[in-house]
Amino acid sequence: MCEELHPDVLLLDLLMPVMNGFEAANILRERCSETNILVLSSVNDYESIQTMLGKQVCGYVDKCALVRNLATNIRAAYFGSIVFSPDVLTVHLNGGLGKKQVRDFRLTEREIEILILMKAGLNMPEIAAELKIGKTTVKTHIEKIIKKLGVNTRSEALVFAADNHLP
Repeated sequence: MCEELHPDVLLLDLLMPVMNGFEAANILRERCSETNILVLSSVNDYESIQTMLGKQVCGYVDKCALVRNLATNIRAAYFGSIVFSPDVLTVHLNGGLGKKQVRDFRLTEREIEILILMKAGLNMPEIAAELKIGKTTVKTHIEKIIKKLGVNTRSEALVFAADNHLP
């Protein structure tokens, strides 16, 4: 679509279902070099930021910071400015040194328990049995976990949790 539509700014996530953002950026740079790529992702570790900057993106914005400044960030990317959200800039400037940035995703104690059981490979009925709660309750908690982590699926939540050293 980028080749066909020639957008000025393209918003790119790192966690996508068909291919990841790193692969997509490579293709976009080959085929649509004039398009400014603004990364918006819940993944904000030093290596990911550096890799994407090496792909000549015009910015990297944390999804949590995005809501308030979406229009401003897109406008800045359109005009060729380098755009960073505060969390991403802190990680970038620290050069990946020192303590890892640990973000508070405001997961409840129950959501953390469920995330741990998901990471252990349990499915919804197994989690419900283990915690002695209903399957619908487990489903609701998983939906909240997915929303709080800023991802779209259980699988993405598990990858995100592993990448960000969550329980």
